[in-house]
Amino acid sequence: MSYIYREYVNVCFILKIIAMKKTNFLWMSAAFVAGSVFGIALLGLVSFSGPATPPAAAPAIVKVDSATAKSYYQNYIRTAQTSTTKVGGFAIDKDELTALTNVLADYPTLSGFRIYLGIDGSGRKVVLVIGTNAIGTENGKSVYSAVMGSHVGPCPPICDVHSPISGN
Repeated sequence: MSYIYREYVNVCFILKIIAMKKTNFLWMSAAFVAGSVFGIALLGLVSFSGPATPPAAAPAIVKVDSATAKSYYQNYIRTAQTSTTKVGGFAIDKDELTALTNVLADYPTLSGFRIYLGIDGSGRKVVLVIGTNAIGTENGKSVYSAVMGSHVGPCPPICDVHSPISGN
């Protein structure tokens, strides 16, 4: 009888271990699901709470027709101050470079570019980029306007005093 009792105890013990493993698995599964739901809820709360995004600004680079470009240029010329300062260089930013590459993409056979200053209809300072051929004649079919950034313009005054070229 003791052999049967011992086997019975062993089987009960094994069944108890299996039951505990199932119970632990269920608890672990429940904890995982609860943690996932809590994490997703927290992520959603953080994602949608905060300041509203401002409306998108007007594009900095736009293709304009020749008449618009001429009007921007004339707006600038009417308000430009006469300067006796020697211009040693001209600083541009990525928007102006993008305008240059846009003109070149429109007409890959161009030899160069000319950049004019202008003031658009909103009163913003802009640069007008137009392509030129080998003898300097402008191609008026593709003009891009780029809003001038705060670090764009002639040197001086937009200069780097530590420049290896023009620095002191």
